[in-house]
Amino acid sequence: YLREATFVRDLFKSVNMSSATLKVPVIDAGTSVYYQGTEATAATETDVSSANVTLTSAKLMAQVIISREVLEDANNNIQTIVTQDFAKALAEAEEKAFLLGNTSPTAGTDGDYAGTPTNEATSITAIETLTNAHAALATDPRNICNGVAQNAIAGTGTTINGGGASFYGTQAYTVIRRAISALGILGRNKKDLALIVNNVSGSQLLMSEELMTLEKYGANATIMTGEVGQIFGIKVIESSFLPSGTAGTTDVDSGFEGPAVAVASTDGYGMGANALLVHVPSFMIGDRRRVSIQSEDIIERDAIRIVLTSRVAFNSERASAAVLIGNLDSEISTEEAS
Repeated sequence: YLREATFVRDLFKSVNMSSATLKVPVIDAGTSVYYQGTEATAATETDVSSANVTLTSAKLMAQVIISREVLEDANNNIQTIVTQDFAKALAEAEEKAFLLGNTSPTAGTDGDYAGTPTNEATSITAIETLTNAHAALATDPRNICNGVAQNAIAGTGTTINGGGASFYGTQAYTVIRRAISALGILGRNKKDLALIVNNVSGSQLLMSEELMTLEKYGANATIMTGEVGQIFGIKVIESSFLPSGTAGTTDVDSGFEGPAVAVASTDGYGMGANALLVHVPSFMIGDRRRVSIQSEDIIERDAIRIVLTSRVAFNSERASAAVLIGNLDSEISTEEAS
């Protein structure tokens, strides 16, 4: 049920956690190869350094109470329906947390502008408030981990201002190439990358000639939930949880660099529509407790309580392993923003 409802379980590798906190060893500087010009001499030494990534489990939980009359009168197995609904809700919570989670959101920073920003740096500051949206919500799933967007925000040069442009044609290709370049060496192998877009940008991108759509993949292709195609060999996946411009909507100038003009921001987080370019092997999901669904009778209410719990963790092996693209056009039209 979880894998059918979300792509994150198929996209990122999973680690079984033997304890509530698990340190996972990773190599942060690998072997280097050198030219050996003289025979029978020692090779140049390489110091292979390693580090630990800590996975800290957190609990996701939900419950529902069902009247026995509903169970008795239902034509279908209502408990199976509730179980499936629970799984869908958990999948949505994981997707939201793994993409947009922030364990230390800053309250009161919502990306609003009083007047017009003077340069792109100000726009990027607004884009990076994206992961502060749940600051006042203690039970929000985004509190359990620092997600992909936060990895990009904490990195160096891995937040890109889309300049209010539509995610279509040359405009989209330029932004994507900038994002690949921002990943540095991690962007070399395009098969290791995934582009996660919001619904509006996904619809715009579908009209681009460079996008290889699903019907062109061939019979042996492996397709994950939410995947809409490939561009430059990179999987393109839609997520309904990435802002599509409805909160903090701002259209800046149509270029990709230079001063921003004519900003009209509403309250909300982030700025404009957003997308994420992800180096997939750098991220991991920790499973301390697989999904558990338990039920009990509530005699005095003639009802049944069903409780779902899960203990999961999420972290990245490397810094700057994702790029946050913000301030994209939030209109369905593919016309250039003015």
